[in-house]
Amino acid sequence: MVYAANVETLEVSLKPVLETYIRETSSLVHLTINGENIISTYDHPYYVKDKGFVSAEALWIGAELIDKNGNTLYVEQIYREKLDDQFKTVYNFKVDGLHTYFVGNNSVLVHNANYANRKPKQGVIKEIKNKDGSTTYTKKIGGKQVSVTYSKEGYPDFKPYAHPDYPNPVKINMTGNNASDFSQANNAIGLSGSKPPKGYTWHHMEDGKSMLLVRRDVHDCTLGGFAHTGGASIVKNK
Repeated sequence: MVYAANVETLEVSLKPVLETYIRETSSLVHLTINGENIISTYDHPYYVKDKGFVSAEALWIGAELIDKNGNTLYVEQIYREKLDDQFKTVYNFKVDGLHTYFVGNNSVLVHNANYANRKPKQGVIKEIKNKDGSTTYTKKIGGKQVSVTYSKEGYPDFKPYAHPDYPNPVKINMTGNNASDFSQANNAIGLSGSKPPKGYTWHHMEDGKSMLLVRRDVHDCTLGGFAHTGGASIVKNK
């Protein structure tokens, strides 16, 4: 159970958590709100007085947020971080009914930003519904058209963009932790450490056991790639 708020009345009540979402990101926003540091995904919505929900990346110094008691909180500092050749595992959850909750010691009101069954939206120039229930999306990446097909369950097929030297998935004991999973996957192809080869990243496949080394620019939506739900979320929700 978590505290949630009706944004029209600001009435606060306890609501059950229906689902937990886990995803990977290479873009973070560090916010200082009334002296408290909060690290957020770039697209997580914060409630701003008189404006409604605004994504973390679009917040500004002086933005007026609210806490669980309806008090005004202020954004004092913002640092937008871009991670090179690495990802952070981030968490969110679905709250019943009101779809809001409070974060941090200051209880800042945010939206639950549903990440289930994520699909590419930004930059899509073509969308084709296939007879088997899958959907093929096309975007322009690096000036060239790139297409990725999502199964009817919402999982992407990145195999056409696998590393040419390592075109097949490798099996690991998937934990959902990037450092651990990337290290295991690297070891499976004879590499050391957790850093993937330059220009590539490890994709958690939906079977919860396999990793595929794929082009990072296609995999990472913050680089113009395809937003998706990875297999790490399946492992974490078991």
